[in-house]
Amino acid sequence: MNIIILLIIVSSTSLTKGSPAVVELPLGKVEGNIKNSVNVNKFYSFEGIPYAKPPVGENRFEEPKPLEPWNNTWVAKTIHKCLQFRHQPESSKEDPVTGSEDCLYLNIYTPTLDERANLDVIIFIHGGAFMFNYGAFQGFLSTEDDVVPGNNGLKDQIAAFKFVRDYIVYFGGNPNSVTITGNSAGGASVHFHYLIRRSIGLFHKGFSQSGTSLNPWVLMEEPLKKDKENCYINRPWLYNPFSPFGVVVDAWANDPLLPDHPYQLLKKKLVYDVPWIASHVNSEGLYPAAEFYSNDDYLKDIDKRWNKILPHLLHYNETVENKNLNTVSKKIREYYFGNKSVNKETFDNLVQVCISIIGDRDIK
Repeated sequence: MNIIILLIIVSSTSLTKGSPAVVELPLGKVEGNIKNSVNVNKFYSFEGIPYAKPPVGENRFEEPKPLEPWNNTWVAKTIHKCLQFRHQPESSKEDPVTGSEDCLYLNIYTPTLDERANLDVIIFIHGGAFMFNYGAFQGFLSTEDDVVPGNNGLKDQIAAFKFVRDYIVYFGGNPNSVTITGNSAGGASVHFHYLIRRSIGLFHKGFSQSGTSLNPWVLMEEPLKKDKENCYINRPWLYNPFSPFGVVVDAWANDPLLPDHPYQLLKKKLVYDVPWIASHVNSEGLYPAAEFYSNDDYLKDIDKRWNKILPHLLHYNETVENKNLNTVSKKIREYYFGNKSVNKETFDNLVQVCISIIGDRDIK
């Protein structure tokens, strides 16, 4: 999981020409770059700083392991990419699976390396429905026991928070003024950390954008049972087999991260009591529409198999009784399309379906 760290200062900071972007941590030296912002202000960039041991080999599917000091200077000039699946590769010859399992790195950007600067810190957690930038297979696989209890992606985030707590001062940051933020699954992750006891004290404010722990796509309930029942017989439309995992209630674990459903934890007021903001934007459900527009076959398939596809597209296949699925699908089509077909000429109608139903149900 790659996480971005921003250190914020109101006034611009001038850097000495030719000054080295080198920081000496208790772990070892780190070398970065000096870059220019859009406004041509210079800043220090450290891309690819490890915050835990690589989750490969004996560490695969394990909780993040603490780093050991290094002897040589760590060159932090490469942005690492976790394993992720692309629905639409640029060419048919391109492998849709990209990235590496070795992906527990931070990107830190700061206007100064003065340890006395005491700058506010923002930690940004990427979105992607717990699929992209998280390494979903490694980060959220759960066998519902202590072999692979699950939620390692959230544990990776906690490891990153601890790195910030211990070492951000060397980059000019204030470890006592840390705001965590993120969009979509990143926003949901932010909210989860208010419910996770291990996260207490590691941040001081939070801002969830287009995602909270209560969104219906966030939590995997009884994943093993559902997998056994459904297998690949009833595979959802455009299903991504590379990343079918999400956050789980891991009450079965010896040291559970999320011992109860988020709603129950909130109801019991078992919440880290620091400021939190949640937001969403207009037209939240627009995100799948672009993919449909770029592929005529998708629109033809939606038009032909509307009653079969819509429950999966709008995520009501598990919340509406089977006997009522066709009725609900037909009423939605009648309301938004009348007697018209689904094609590029009526694409705006499909956009409204996505905005009204996906956005309202999944985000708002």
